[in-house]
Amino acid sequence: MAYVITQPILKTNRDHAELYIAHAARPGLPRKVAEGVHVTNVRWSVDGHWILFVLQTETGREILRISAEDGKAHRLEHIRGELINNQESAGGTKPYELSPDGNRLIYGTYDMEAAKSEFRARSEGGRLYRGEWYSQLTDPRLQSAPFQLWSYDFRRQSTRKLWEVPLALPPGYFPPEFQISPDGKKVAVLRQASDDRRYSLDLLDLATTKAKPLLPNLATTLNLQWSSDGQKLTFDSWGEYQPGKPHAQEVKHYTLNLADGRLHADQGDSAVDSLLHEDAVAQTIERRSGEPVHDCSLNAAQTRAVCIAESPMLPPEVVSVVLKNGDSEAKPTVLTHLNPEYDLIQLGEVSALTWSDQKGQVGSPQAGLILPVNYVPGRRYPLLVILYNTFSGKHFIYQASIFNSYPAQAFAAHGYAVLLMNLPKDHGVFKDGDFEAAKAAEIETWHPPSAQPSIYSSLAVLSTGSERGLWGGASVRSARTIS
Repeated sequence: MAYVITQPILKTNRDHAELYIAHAARPGLPRKVAEGVHVTNVRWSVDGHWILFVLQTETGREILRISAEDGKAHRLEHIRGELINNQESAGGTKPYELSPDGNRLIYGTYDMEAAKSEFRARSEGGRLYRGEWYSQLTDPRLQSAPFQLWSYDFRRQSTRKLWEVPLALPPGYFPPEFQISPDGKKVAVLRQASDDRRYSLDLLDLATTKAKPLLPNLATTLNLQWSSDGQKLTFDSWGEYQPGKPHAQEVKHYTLNLADGRLHADQGDSAVDSLLHEDAVAQTIERRSGEPVHDCSLNAAQTRAVCIAESPMLPPEVVSVVLKNGDSEAKPTVLTHLNPEYDLIQLGEVSALTWSDQKGQVGSPQAGLILPVNYVPGRRYPLLVILYNTFSGKHFIYQASIFNSYPAQAFAAHGYAVLLMNLPKDHGVFKDGDFEAAKAAEIETWHPPSAQPSIYSSLAVLSTGSERGLWGGASVRSARTIS
């Protein structure tokens, strides 16, 4: 298996990532094969002899291929343009895709030179201010850039340009998604086509390099996927584009039949599950073992999975799970010990808070509570509240997540109780202009009557601890795997 360890470095004020190869069935000494600021989009070649990934260094981002046998790195020829931005988490836009036979790599770039040239031409002699941000008038990197698809042939070691299309947004803002069909003959591309969130779904023929618009008038759309037979495309969307009303409909999970062009919305919570990137393999392992895991990756025979195991009070580790007929045979085997520092750090106890919604249903935790280190029942404590989807119940909490990266356990070490509040499940799901629906989704679901006893009983007795705790200097080595 291959896995990436990422650790923030205080001295350089940036992350440092290392790519390792190790045995997938038993603990052992891993072999480091690459390092940089970030290592993302790691995947094995079809024949299992190579590992491909995106390496980010101080000078930029590039695609590398490393031999699994000797660990030697082979750079692809110079990337034409700037690789599209990507997220490290599941569901993020990928800057490259491998063809099913493994002989071709398709990657997406921004033509930044064209964008800068157009910016200089438009700026000569001054520009008319139309109310946009001032930085958009002065910063070339905040201008829209053409999106390009390129193909690299491993056998011929040659590159050719497949397609170019203008984008409505600057690089880094909702980059296009693209997926190769199971037969390797077509590429589906999903992109934002206007600055008021009109999206277009196009189909590119790799033989002719001709693009055909399939659905040119979609509202905000994401999570594009092919069906296994190559006859359908699925995605999550807010429906049909309506000028001036980007979210006129509710988000739903859609299926497009390519044979007859029929589009239908799936029923139930499939859109919510898709948006949350629910992992069926991880759910099966959790159900059988009782241990939370995520980011699971299967071997080709689907007889073994490697995953990341962690919980609110346990730092992440790489684990291995034996599978039979898609089900886990035994408890996960821990393969790593990535954060030995936390063996000596005392943490505040973390618990999940849940309550029933207006329909009387109880789902995922609505909040998490971190008690102060050395908490004493009956004693009153100051309370710190951190908002916006900061608690999942599945990830180690040394700091709050996403942009609210406040050191939650550090506050617990200094005598604070910390409440991590999530947004309601249906937050933001309402039609534009429907103020009653907005009120129900944005306000009333935050504090239904059934929630009050749970919140108040948990916070009724919320002293500073003298034992050693976490404060600022300790970080966590996070990991991502691919088997």
